[in-house]
Amino acid sequence: MNNKVILNKTSTLDIGKELQSCVLMYDYLGLVRSHKWCSEMLYSMDDMIVSEDSLKIDFNEIVGSKEFVKFKLATSYFNLKEYQRAAFYLAECESQPAFFLYIYSKYMAILKKNADNKSDLLNNVDSNFLDSLQGLRAELSAKYYKKQLDAFGLYVYAIVLNRLKLTDEAINILIECVKKRPSLWCAWLELASLIKSIETLNSLNHNALPQHWIKDLFLAQCYMEMSLSEEALNIYTVYCEKGFAKSIYIKSQMAKCYDNLREGRECKQTFEYIRKLDPYNLDFMDIYSNVLFVLEEHVQLAILAQEACEIDKYKPESCCIIGNYYSLQNEHHKAVNYFKRALKLNPNYLQAWTLMGHEYMELKNSTSAIQSYTNAIDLNAKDYRAWYGLGQTYEILKLYSYSLYYYKQAYLLRPNDSRFIVAMGDVYAKLEKWDEAKRCFIKAYTVGDYEGSSLCKLA
Repeated sequence: MNNKVILNKTSTLDIGKELQSCVLMYDYLGLVRSHKWCSEMLYSMDDMIVSEDSLKIDFNEIVGSKEFVKFKLATSYFNLKEYQRAAFYLAECESQPAFFLYIYSKYMAILKKNADNKSDLLNNVDSNFLDSLQGLRAELSAKYYKKQLDAFGLYVYAIVLNRLKLTDEAINILIECVKKRPSLWCAWLELASLIKSIETLNSLNHNALPQHWIKDLFLAQCYMEMSLSEEALNIYTVYCEKGFAKSIYIKSQMAKCYDNLREGRECKQTFEYIRKLDPYNLDFMDIYSNVLFVLEEHVQLAILAQEACEIDKYKPESCCIIGNYYSLQNEHHKAVNYFKRALKLNPNYLQAWTLMGHEYMELKNSTSAIQSYTNAIDLNAKDYRAWYGLGQTYEILKLYSYSLYYYKQAYLLRPNDSRFIVAMGDVYAKLEKWDEAKRCFIKAYTVGDYEGSSLCKLA
């Protein structure tokens, strides 16, 4: 594991200039999430300096050309989510920016159509969706082999491959992408979601990835997804010391690390600080509601739910917060309804699938619980809470072999979490595999028994 933080070797002035350039670039291309991230990071810098050089973007090939008006017209349609209309106007354009917006518009149109066609939450992906993605892949592949894709085109190619479950190909394309444009944050995030093991990460870190300050944040993201929260926290602490102490993103990531490390009080304090910085921010507030739920902070969770509803009651995070509030009040039917509402707004909302599984367990609806947890795992196989929930559900159904399998998956994701080790010990005991059960309870005690039950069970 490489613990050297590249940020320490980069001047604050250079980072500020690069972020300013990226803010303009991503706004120009309609990459709204990367634009938002760069803007927030830039705003949080202690020594924010506006440089004239960084206020220029390197798209001279289109500015002033006959394609420029078409491009800006298509951009307006794209921003209004009229994706097919945007793609229609760009179909004959030849410049790299126009091609990116054209192909990205087609991709977004496919996603939007698929979401609109889903009649209920449990539908599988339909064949028309896959056929459309395959057509897009063929179009991008032809350009790729002619070496006609810039970094933005490579990014779209990679996310299409990822949607088609062609993970290895997607990783290779994303590596090419970040080498061409190391500041493309959305590509780093996509790559982080595809890294499944620390061995793969170390291999990429040493051999393939560019030495750029954003790589630190990529590594921290990977560490978090692999439950190496202490390593991630170390990186985010360096960013705070370097001048990003007021960054909503950095502080939110730190709060998530504290949550993974089960340091509830520190997590709560960090989220309270974030809310003071930006009282109308709902990003990651669903995680804050989970923390308040675990700490049984009834009043504060009620206040958070009320404020979220006033800010935007149709945002998935708001629905999730309100669902947690009703769950803490033991009104599980109402909680399920709000988690369903969150999923109608965003079918890929991992948190809501997992929490809805918990509610169905409380309602003793095992079939729906299993479906919810399975959907969560389909979205992110690293979601240890969903694996653990499946283990609990099958244990209730007395299907102990299935239960043991799912507990083991949760344990592999978080090997130092005593809850999963104790759960495996319980199942081994029910299967009358006494030696395995004893080893589990001893192991749970040695890693730090969170619930203090391992010695009693061992006795």
